[in-house]
Amino acid sequence: MKLPRLGFFVLVLKGIACSPQPAPLSDAGPEELERSVRAAVDGFADAERQRDVDAILGFIAPDFYMYVDGARADYETVVDQIRSTMPSLQSFETTWSNVEVTILAPDHALVTMVFQDVVTDGEGVTNRARGPTTFVWRLRDGVWRIIYADADHYPDAS
Repeated sequence: MKLPRLGFFVLVLKGIACSPQPAPLSDAGPEELERSVRAAVDGFADAERQRDVDAILGFIAPDFYMYVDGARADYETVVDQIRSTMPSLQSFETTWSNVEVTILAPDHALVTMVFQDVVTDGEGVTNRARGPTTFVWRLRDGVWRIIYADADHYPDAS
């Protein structure tokens, strides 16, 4: 039996409507999930400010990748860069503003913000940058880790 096109779409829509709905966000609720994500974000920012390589890497998932100023970097590249750069810096000050957390699922969250970095290298040269950044966090085994990031750096004369 051949269904008219409209009849086919009605059946598809009924199938979608009858599909199982996702489980509730959490027994604790979306507010508790948001608080736990914000705590992870704050922990990550603190680890960066302290230049604590092990702590920074503890927030990054093994399947992590990112785009930095349009260039893709995989987990290994980012880890190598963190390990080689952070210990050589005199200071790494970062301020995050307009931080927004969106819970996507019980185990995924989107975090967007604007960063402002003031980085002083080992020779005392200070660079300032600011720009938007986006993180996708995933909860696995009770720990929030970043699986994706995007950051665009613009000179900051302030």
